[in-house]
Amino acid sequence: FSLDASRFIYPTYRYYMEFKWLHLVDVQTWKEREFQLDGYRLDFLLGVDYHYEWRLNADGTKAYLFCENEHGGDSRKTLLELDLQTGKTRELESWGWRLALSPDGRYVVMLSGSTNDNSMTLARLHFLDVNTGAKERILRRFPGNGFDYPHRFVWLKPNLFAVSMEARRSREGNFVFIDLKEGEGK
Repeated sequence: FSLDASRFIYPTYRYYMEFKWLHLVDVQTWKEREFQLDGYRLDFLLGVDYHYEWRLNADGTKAYLFCENEHGGDSRKTLLELDLQTGKTRELESWGWRLALSPDGRYVVMLSGSTNDNSMTLARLHFLDVNTGAKERILRRFPGNGFDYPHRFVWLKPNLFAVSMEARRSREGNFVFIDLKEGEGK
């Protein structure tokens, strides 16, 4: 959904395992516009180490899509920007498996992470300025049992993120907070 909930997007498929159509719905009129994104897969596959996500910017004019680029027979993870007014696309560098947008539409933030040993989990926030292409990566370490990994995240405030840590060996998980002002994870 867009920030004001006036629009939302969703992918569909028409042929077996060919997810390449994106739909934009205006909630006020229920009019729908369809975009065909040949050469891209918009679905997610079970057993793959990342997930596909789709986000609208605040005013609902651009969509950011984690997808699989299948152009030229080489399948690779891609962040695709789709201008919902013109239908033009732009490929951006992709890291991680989860996606968030800044309220002003300037930054795309992607989450990745890992568990390196039995005592520590790493969480990475990858910032991409969509206008300039400038990149910045924030890395935070958290003590843990070695089986938790960053799973989802929410941009709470301009400098504060909440990250859910999913436990791989139990049903329990936890939250950590990344405060960019303090420069530390909690």
